[in-house]
Amino acid sequence: MTTTSHILLGDTSRDVGFPLCYSLSEHNQKITDLLNSQTTKTSLQSIGLKTVLGDTLDVAAMAKYMQQCSPMDYFINTIEGQRADYLGNKNLIEVSIKAGVKNCFLVSFLGAGSSNFPFLT
Repeated sequence: MTTTSHILLGDTSRDVGFPLCYSLSEHNQKITDLLNSQTTKTSLQSIGLKTVLGDTLDVAAMAKYMQQCSPMDYFINTIEGQRADYLGNKNLIEVSIKAGVKNCFLVSFLGAGSSNFPFLT
């Protein structure tokens, strides 16, 4: 990326998301991280990321947050976990579209292994 973009990352506290946020921060991108717990907040803020605590199952709160972050160039969602796998991802995709996010990327294991959600419709 040669220009600065505003990127919203969905929960970078785990496997894929954590290295992703570090890599993007090294390229001087404006990054906001939506966390579902306080666990990695301090380490993410130490590299210059803005962090926000939120529950992806609360559609109204997510919609309000997306509007406050606009304009956004990218939304990269790495949220995982049984609770958020289907409904949380679906909510974030829908509010991202309504907020006018230009590009959405979903990193997910939906439909893999013993997942009960073979398709995200």
